[in-house]
Amino acid sequence: MANVMLSPATRRLLGWMFLWTGLLLGLGQLIRLGIAAYAWSREGIEGSLEVGLVLLYLLGLVGAGLLVRYGRRLLRGGRLEDGPAKETIL
Repeated sequence: MANVMLSPATRRLLGWMFLWTGLLLGLGQLIRLGIAAYAWSREGIEGSLEVGLVLLYLLGLVGAGLLVRYGRRLLRGGRLEDGPAKETIL
């Protein structure tokens, strides 16, 4: 991956955008999972709740977590590649 140097203001803006997008997506997915759990408790195992939809909601939660993670990384230092930062000991 090419190392693109962004200005600090651009990194902060992108960090906030990733962070808010991840938080809102996570909130929406939690609401959808809550509705699915309520429907499952009302209808039982024989209901029309699709397992694939629940898995899709959980996948959305994983995506929201990644967006929040990248947003926090951009806000704290701008490093998106894996591995320890130069400032860490380990």
